[in-house]
Amino acid sequence: REAARASGAELRSLGFTVVFAPVADVTTGPDDPTIGSRSASDDPARVAAAVTAALDGYAGAGIVAVAKHYPGHGSVPADSHETLPV
Repeated sequence: REAARASGAELRSLGFTVVFAPVADVTTGPDDPTIGSRSASDDPARVAAAVTAALDGYAGAGIVAVAKHYPGHGSVPADSHETLPV
């Protein structure tokens, strides 16, 4: 929460009002070619807690946060920047 609040405060000081974060997906681990370390965990409960805290922190700084990646994107075996995942 505090990290997101601090990041949000920096964004606000630069004139931003929106951030496309946090990543709300669950990673499958080291073999995850897309989400990887951008996810808080491979545990859905831990990810949910981290995302909730980040959203609260950004809101506390006056930033509208837009959670990224619908859950499940991290389980595809292809990098969506290179091909259409199935």
